[in-house]
Amino acid sequence: PESTAMERLIAGRNVVALIDYHAGSTQVLYPYAYSTRDRVNRNLLTDGTGRSDYEIFHAVSEKIAAILNRYGGDDKSISGYTAAQNYNGTSVGSGVARDCYYQTEGIAALNIEVHDRRYTYGEAEFIKVVPEICRTSVPGAIWFLFWAADLPGRR
Repeated sequence: PESTAMERLIAGRNVVALIDYHAGSTQVLYPYAYSTRDRVNRNLLTDGTGRSDYEIFHAVSEKIAAILNRYGGDDKSISGYTAAQNYNGTSVGSGVARDCYYQTEGIAALNIEVHDRRYTYGEAEFIKVVPEICRTSVPGAIWFLFWAADLPGRR
């Protein structure tokens, strides 16, 4: 149901960029997740510099990681962001949303892993860490939205 709802939402709008948030590492990830060797080789994200989409994705992800690190709090599980194509530069995955949205729709799609600890928290810990994750994540998302505002409409 979630995938179908997202497909309908994307199909009905002129979405040019999106961030898919997950928890599992502190990384800003760009296409392609399914390979450690394949690089995006299209030129859909025209920014007037002549750079390839791969170069643009890498630069944008590096910028967002730097912003997230600047606004990270005291919790070391939500700091130390890096940019990569794959989890820790080695692990591959299939069926990843950022790959699908970029490949099929031409959307500048990123995945931000918001912390590098476990996937569940006790209630008291949850109440403390979620606001910190949000405070850390919002500045990067805002920068990405302003960057994406200059992208051409979907083809």
